[in-house]
Amino acid sequence: MLPAIVALLMAGLPLQFSELVAPPDPREIWLDALQKCENENHVKKILDSNNKFSYGDFMFQMDTWLMYGKKFGATRDNIASSSLQRIVARNMLNKDGWRHWFICGKIVQKSFGQYPSSLNSKAVQKVYGDYE
Repeated sequence: MLPAIVALLMAGLPLQFSELVAPPDPREIWLDALQKCENENHVKKILDSNNKFSYGDFMFQMDTWLMYGKKFGATRDNIASSSLQRIVARNMLNKDGWRHWFICGKIVQKSFGQYPSSLNSKAVQKVYGDYE
């Protein structure tokens, strides 16, 4: 893409900034909002109301972490890894939607609509309108 932009600029053709910058992925915006809701204070471990501990940015309980994160290399030792939690959370959202984060999932859904498991979804249009 860079050679095309340079060629247009050298030819003196007008180029709008919106043509240079790709819109953010609405799935990442959804994940950011979920992460903020789940762990705004950046606590690494809490005792939940069900008497189980939850860990990290997305507040995974150990059983859930090991079950859904296994194919990504999740272990008991890396449950607080922010980057790995994001990968596992994205995968869970793509497969099952927000149901694993019952309270925060509902809160984020009210603001952004359903998690956009594909970029062609109506949720993307709700966040960005008809982007072209």
